[in-house]
Amino acid sequence: MPTTITGPVRLPDGTIPAHGRLIFQRRMPGVGNGVTLAGPVAAALDGNGAFSVSLQGEASGTRYAVKVEYQNGLTSRLISDNLPDVVVTGSGSSTLSAVSVVPIPQAASCHVIEQGETLNVGAQYLDTNDRPVAINDVSITSWVTRDGARQNLSVSKIDQAAGTFEISASAAITANLRGTYQWNIRLAAGARVVIEETTLIVNEVA
Repeated sequence: MPTTITGPVRLPDGTIPAHGRLIFQRRMPGVGNGVTLAGPVAAALDGNGAFSVSLQGEASGTRYAVKVEYQNGLTSRLISDNLPDVVVTGSGSSTLSAVSVVPIPQAASCHVIEQGETLNVGAQYLDTNDRPVAINDVSITSWVTRDGARQNLSVSKIDQAAGTFEISASAAITANLRGTYQWNIRLAAGARVVIEETTLIVNEVA
């Protein structure tokens, strides 16, 4: 289904590239999607950086890489910059800023806390396009393990529609932890495990 995307375009430094063009290239779909990659789609920019382009998108979200080409006003040299990806979800219209993907930093592989301190860690369930996934019907559990011993942690859903939740442990729990622990987070829908993250390690220090 086509979606109409409009500008203006702004570069990372806030300036507007005039009289250039935007190039949208569909990214590789997920395994089992079956959607083939189309050729790049170009949209001309006017003197104010405005444009209008129609992109095909699936209801589950179709991701495009975005590149802007324009001429430097002083040297007339052609410049090419990569912009944030966009995700198109279907028919209608939207602005470039509304469909742009905001990069989210990867979680640290090591988390250090003080023994006897309360642990509170916020998290969000995102799909492959970095969009929030509702957790209304998703059960979330978390625990730490070491040498076969398991300590369950508390999980509270914050905003179910936005997929946000918080994992916590009381001061009494962290006071009894010493050494290096593996931190597990499991999201499940019924009997089906959606995600199980076991790469985050907790170092407890006295």
